[in-house]
Amino acid sequence: MKLKYVPSIIFTIIELGVVVAVLDSAKYTGDSMVIAALVLLYAVIRTSAMNVGQLIGNQTMFLANQLIQIKARIKEDEDMTDEREELKSAQENLNQTNIKLGIRGVGIVIIYIMALLALME
Repeated sequence: MKLKYVPSIIFTIIELGVVVAVLDSAKYTGDSMVIAALVLLYAVIRTSAMNVGQLIGNQTMFLANQLIQIKARIKEDEDMTDEREELKSAQENLNQTNIKLGIRGVGIVIIYIMALLALME
């Protein structure tokens, strides 16, 4: 695993720790149903935000690629390698971001499970 994903892993572990602490403390106060429902709401909002961000990134890459193809057809004599290299670099950054979102997505799935288990208690 590359070192650039460590912050996402650490953030996910901290987030899971906070959720565990909140759900555990709610057991003793009698508000476990309300807290579990709020944690579930938090997970739904996080999932929606992650999905929207990923969708916007993918659509942006698609449109940028289409724009380069249109420019290449209009300006047949010009070299488009610079723009293609920029697009390739942007695609690599998007891929890394998608991996980070996947790491955080695993944490969100665990949060869903913990909240649902807390609701069933």
